Amino acid sequence: MSKENKHIYTLELTERQAKLLSYACDQFTRLIQGQDNAFQDLFEEAWEKRALLHAGDSMHKEWDGGWYNMRHEAEKIANDIKKRFWGLDRQTLNGIHYDDTADILWDIHRVLRHQFYLDRGDTSIATVDSENPTSSVGSEPLSIVRRADIPTEDLKADIARLYAEIDKCISDLVVARGKRDDKGISDAHWKMESLMVKAQQEFQVIYEFLSK
Repeated sequence: MSKENKHIYTLELTERQAKLLSYACDQFTRLIQGQDNAFQDLFEEAWEKRALLHAGDSMHKEWDGGWYNMRHEAEKIANDIKKRFWGLDRQTLNGIHYDDTADILWDIHRVLRHQFYLDRGDTSIATVDSENPTSSVGSEPLSIVRRADIPTEDLKADIARLYAEIDKCISDLVVARGKRDDKGISDAHWKMESLMVKAQQEFQVIYEFLSK
């Protein structure tokens, strides 16, 4: 770690603050990348807020048709901005590795949204927030997030469960190697990487607890 980047910070947030931070990271990532839907979202939200503040006046006549015409206008303006400043045509976009700042913000968003997924008790694997990030896209290591209101007993249970998962993963890896099962070996390695990220989060929580 360089001298310019030697400090580690802990930030305590409410649930709403954490979700707003996640939203901000997602939105600003897309704005940096010049994604037109990010601009369009902001235009539409601003228009809807004005509509609520001025309910009953001529707000819905501004685009000669209200919300639907406004949405069409917002899409056109967003695409014009995208073309003018990013040189991108409609249906094209910049993604990861276009800008390191955007990549770092995207990593923060990924970690936070997965924590919200866990907090809901969701078990679906078909949604983007089910991804448990194991490696960073940007140049910074993945952020570590954990709910601060989890009782100590729950933490102990989490550690016991994690230990059991790691033990099983090691057993699966030994069996796969014995059978020369390349897919089994690959799956076990991928699972172990995910468990190591979880272990890092658990150790961070324990360290912070003991440091109080």
